Amino acid sequence: MKYLSRLALLACFAALLCWSVTPLAQVKRHFTVRDSIEMVAFSRNPGTGRYEEVSFSPDDRYFALITTRGLLQPNQIESIIWLFETSAVKSSIAQSQGTQRPQPKPLVSMAGFSGHDQVNDDSIVNMRWAPDGRSIIFLGRNGKPERHLYVVDVTNGKVRQLTPDGQDVREFEQRNDEFVYTQVESVGDSELYNAASPALPDIEIGTGLSLDALLFPKWQEVLWEKRPRHMWVVRDGKPSPVIDNATGKPISLRTDWFGSLCSISPSGRYVVVKNYAERVPRAWEFPETTIVADEPNKEPRFNAARPQQYELVDLQTSRISVLIDAPLGRVAGYGYADQTVVAWSADEQVVALPNTFLALNQPAPSGRPNPRRPCIAVVEIATKEAECVKESPLIDLKQGPAEILVLRDLQWQENDQQLVAKYSKFKAKICCPRYSNEVTDTGNRLVT
Repeated sequence: MKYLSRLALLACFAALLCWSVTPLAQVKRHFTVRDSIEMVAFSRNPGTGRYEEVSFSPDDRYFALITTRGLLQPNQIESIIWLFETSAVKSSIAQSQGTQRPQPKPLVSMAGFSGHDQVNDDSIVNMRWAPDGRSIIFLGRNGKPERHLYVVDVTNGKVRQLTPDGQDVREFEQRNDEFVYTQVESVGDSELYNAASPALPDIEIGTGLSLDALLFPKWQEVLWEKRPRHMWVVRDGKPSPVIDNATGKPISLRTDWFGSLCSISPSGRYVVVKNYAERVPRAWEFPETTIVADEPNKEPRFNAARPQQYELVDLQTSRISVLIDAPLGRVAGYGYADQTVVAWSADEQVVALPNTFLALNQPAPSGRPNPRRPCIAVVEIATKEAECVKESPLIDLKQGPAEILVLRDLQWQENDQQLVAKYSKFKAKICCPRYSNEVTDTGNRLVT
């Protein structure tokens, strides 16, 4: 279906475009600011910043995409999920002349605005098909600054909100009929730009702080994702917080704009997450990284420069624990554009994790020393023992454009005895990768 996805993208773009070009063709005029705001564009993925791909239903009967445009008068951003019948598009492509263009169905439309999302402020993001292909799950902003988790039925277009008002949902993962999501408290403009709140100190030392942080501390906190994200689950349509048995408080995660949730295990018991390290030890100050250890007796700073690590949430026991006691490779310039793809074995005893260092002061289960580069690691859930199966390729753009490999997928095969890593190859400059082709690399699972 890869060839169809690109052709379908062009076909639906033509279908959408044909509705808007007719009046413009009659009157020649200059392109205006209003045109720029109201121009329809394909939505971007908030996790990668790239355009959302056409998404096919599990049975390939339908495919869907998201378009976004600005609404000038209400000062909002409108997003629409368009639904296409695959057979109609294939027929139109096969018989390009004399056939009627396939008419997409506007499945759901939402409009809202927050103004403080660093990566993506579109009103509909993270669209995914339900396993049965009967509905689509997505994050939507509908007239309010906060986003919620929604499900829309592709047959009748009925939309159902799964998360309670007052929450701003940042991300979600799904396994069967259960959802895990993270949320923060919704913040309105009156609080976001309040420079005279009674809760603010009358006098504050401003050395080392930006003017924004001093005048609008809440705005700075929200914009740079400094608020902890609380984990919730939705079971049987009912949302509830995940309470940490060790503290009696909701499990909270600190992360950057790209999110915390990585993957839910096949049974739904475990969740792999990325989290800012609670403490950064001296042992993490590898020569290959720019990591600076926390100073003793000082409060650690949680910001985008802080290293992250993989952790494991056990939803059955409501406990969170460190999965690999080492930082992710992104802090050293490795795998910055990689997809955070996680591969679980069918029995949930082993999980493969991308782009992570391993503890240098601990030997691998095989007795070999751990590499000084991050790698795809295979971790035993029961013992937390980790083994490197393939080192991450280094991204070095100091000498100009370079060809880089970006991890796209991880899969167990051969009864969970073979791990297949799929990469995309890019010709990359400092800012803008250009798609080239794909390569596949295979690593064998190390059985201890």
